[in-house]
Amino acid sequence: MNGGVCLDVEVDRTRVERRNRQKFCDEMTESLDEAVKMVQEAAAARKPLSVSLVASGRRLITPTYVIISCNGRLRTVTLTEMKVADFLQELASDSPAPGGGSVAALAGSLGAALAEMVARLTKDSPEQTQEIVAKAQALRARLAAAVQEDTEAFNKVMAAFKMPKATPEEKAARTEAIQRAFRGAVEVPLAVMEGCLDTLRLAKTVVDTGNPNALSDAGVAGLVAQTGVRGAYYNVLINLPSIKDAVYVEEVRAKIAHLVQETEGLAAGIHQSVVERLSN
Repeated sequence: MNGGVCLDVEVDRTRVERRNRQKFCDEMTESLDEAVKMVQEAAAARKPLSVSLVASGRRLITPTYVIISCNGRLRTVTLTEMKVADFLQELASDSPAPGGGSVAALAGSLGAALAEMVARLTKDSPEQTQEIVAKAQALRARLAAAVQEDTEAFNKVMAAFKMPKATPEEKAARTEAIQRAFRGAVEVPLAVMEGCLDTLRLAKTVVDTGNPNALSDAGVAGLVAQTGVRGAYYNVLINLPSIKDAVYVEEVRAKIAHLVQETEGLAAGIHQSVVERLSN
């Protein structure tokens, strides 16, 4: 923890107990008030402390990954703020989110970062470099934010299914919430598809005009951007059948078919260009 104060919220008691045995956390409790008090007191005393809160029975779908205290204030740390090893551990766990949707968004963000790197290594055209860097930075930020947004969209679906349904009014409210949540679970990966396709277009630019010494990097930018499109495509497809608005569903199906078609054409061209030039 590097001298910091950490509150880890988890729904699975066995995972908390394992972390406690392995000395990954100092204290464990089932009381939110007690947990908050412990981290606030430790922060005020500038004392390193890690507390795990067992939140079973609360309305939590997935772990609230990390909550840290800075100057006595609590804030949630997003997935992309986690250490790589911690993110991979969370991804490998039996928690249903983060999952493939978050990984697809991360892949696109990595592609944008690589395209940005290649652009910065290209000195021939400063104006073009600045333009590519600006676009890549925006895409990197947009797709990195979607890593968290995809997990939150999944949580909203699960929360909607847990709503009460004892009365006709409750059933109607629950049905409406479920449909709204599923739309969100479609819109997030749909936006990721669009962002990853934009990243793929940028990758083609740096493949064609970037520093030839970074050609392999530019090619990898295209590969991970293509993966991001495909992964997000799968996540749109899995959620679409749950939406009852047939017109909306058909509009989305037409849109994603076009996005995939353009993606595959671009990706094939990038791959051919990179392999031919690297082989000479």
